[in-house]
Amino acid sequence: MILLLVNDPQLPPQAADFLGLHPEAITVIPAPGDADIPTRMCAAINALDPVSPLTIASVGSAALSLPAVARSQRAHHRRVSEYVLLEPEVPAVSDAWPDARVTVICGVDSQASLQARLRGWDVLLPDELAQWQTES
Repeated sequence: MILLLVNDPQLPPQAADFLGLHPEAITVIPAPGDADIPTRMCAAINALDPVSPLTIASVGSAALSLPAVARSQRAHHRRVSEYVLLEPEVPAVSDAWPDARVTVICGVDSQASLQARLRGWDVLLPDELAQWQTES
């Protein structure tokens, strides 16, 4: 099952491109409330009660929720097989994240590309998104 995390219901172009290649993906936005975005994102995922294994994709600043999402999925005994970060704000590595393969899709000269390469993660250019589809 593929979950696409976005912070805004108005989908950015990268999300639309991803959904065009993966129409089976479920778009997840933070649940309403006063809690911080990572907590509300975890609540939205838990309300879906997705079936493992999960591929969790995120767009832009939604990637900052991934460490919390990883902890939440582990607590709910859901296995994550891969994280896909689309033009992300790259979250800090923690003891809980990443707990699976990470693929970053971004411009070659971006800060995200540099951070991903330093961490040994896979990096694809935006026009290589379809390549990820066939490799997964």
